[in-house]
Amino acid sequence: KACAACQTTDPGEGKDWHLDHDHACCPSAGKSCGKCIRNILCPACNVILGYAKDDPDTLLKLADYLISHQKQR
Repeated sequence: KACAACQTTDPGEGKDWHLDHDHACCPSAGKSCGKCIRNILCPACNVILGYAKDDPDTLLKLADYLISHQKQR
């Protein structure tokens, strides 16, 4: 198994893989209906998507922010 996003093969000590699903399909159920499962993710990537509210624009802006500050290290 590997995270579909970051490709890690280690979900972290004592942690399990997460089944990622499209929250637009099942926003209030708390679980997936099963039809909208996208893939497996490590817990870290799953949390990142959750905080970004599955918004690609937010994630792209965050990536741009990190890239713009890379040279400062």
